[in-house]
This record gives sequence, structure tokens and C-alpha cells, in this order.
Amino acid sequence: MSGPVSAQPTSSRNGGKDKWMSRPPQSPADCPPGLEFLKDLDYLNFQQTVDSRDMCCGAQNTYKIRNKLGEIVYDVTEETNVCGRICCGPNRHFYMTITDQRGEEVVLLNRPIRCDACCCCCCLMKVAVQQPNGVLVGYVKQKWSLWKAHLEIQNSEMEPQIRIKEGPCCPCRCLTDIEFPIFTEDCSQQIGRCTKFWSARKERVNMDHEDFIMTFPKELDVQTKMCLIGAGFLLDYMYFEMS
Repeated sequence: MSGPVSAQPTSSRNGGKDKWMSRPPQSPADCPPGLEFLKDLDYLNFQQTVDSRDMCCGAQNTYKIRNKLGEIVYDVTEETNVCGRICCGPNRHFYMTITDQRGEEVVLLNRPIRCDACCCCCCLMKVAVQQPNGVLVGYVKQKWSLWKAHLEIQNSEMEPQIRIKEGPCCPCRCLTDIEFPIFTEDCSQQIGRCTKFWSARKERVNMDHEDFIMTFPKELDVQTKMCLIGAGFLLDYMYFEMS
């Protein structure tokens, strides 16, 4: 596999603000519908939508996932309730619906409620990644670690594919960018990274409005890339989500 790709977030709030990525003319025969957009990508920028409603406890988190050109690849909407947001905070159970430019559901991310105590090995974080018809794409599972983040990307047969390790020892939401290296299954080679950018440094907005990028090898299969998207959101809720 190729080495990690170095890139900086695109200024997608300018020229490419509302432009969607063109649908690829062809998709692999075994590619689930909607995942063909990921085939030739090695970079994704996750940006939380900033809205005046974000100041209300009932507002849902919404995101746009963009490519290097700032074009929108997917819209993402968290589906949860006010009670869960208030009582459970970032540890709440949620569904995240990922849709394409036609508004059609591509993937559903399902995370059960969990505690954030890393010493409690029976309540580790996980996300199931599934198609709208219920067919599993894969899993993102937290592996027990006393100090640092350790996530394992698994396929639908629960076979390990990729690992994300060596993040920060504790949540840090300001003053610095945070990087989570992405490794091969045996951790012998770093193949990418997930980087959380401190948005308040660049924009005078609430620090809870997320902005992070993920880089990975282009040759990864689309199912693994979609599971990496799920891993990005799980890291966001584990470390940076405030409400």
C-alpha cells in the first residue's frame, strides 16, 4: 500500500460551496449503490454545517463530506432525540444517515449508547456501517487501551482490515490540531491519517463545529473507505463532541 498522503483542507466554503461531485460513469460490479463515489478518492474533508439552530439543544448535527476540490460527496445527518443529547451528551446512541446528491440514502451509521470510561472493557465504543436494506458493510470497534485511542476497522465478517492508533491520551478541543494515524491491519505501516483541525483558530465560531480531514490509499476498497468515514465520526464523538 502507498504511504500516507499529506494534504490540507480545501477552502470549500468558497468556490466549491454548493457544487456536488460528479457521479462516476462506471462502478465496480460488487460496489454497493452510492459507494462508487469513493472509488478514486484518497482524501475526505468532514465539515459540520454551521447554522443558527446549532445553539438550540434540539438541533441535529449535520455535516458535508467533500473531496480535495471542495465538491460535496455526501450529506450526513445525525438522527437522535433531545433527551439523548441532554442526558447522555456525546455518548448517546445515534443513527447517522449518509445521502448522495439525489437525497438517496447510501449508508446508515448505527452507534449504541456507551460510556466513555476506557477502563470499562465491556462498554467499548462501536459503530455498525450498513446499507439502507440492512446489509452490513462493516464495523468500527474500539479496542481496549488504557491511554490512547485504538479503533479497528472490520469487514462484514468481522475480520480486521485497518487500525487507527496512537491518538491523544485525553480529549483536547482547542489550541491545537489533533492527528490519529491510520495503519495496516498488522500495524506494520502507516497508510493515512485523520486530522482534527481547531476551527476556532481559523473562524470565529463555536469550537463544537467540527472540521477534520482523512487521508488513505486510493486503492482501498469502497467498503473499507466507508467504514473509515464511520471511524472518523466515532473519533469525533469520542474526543471532540461537546453536546
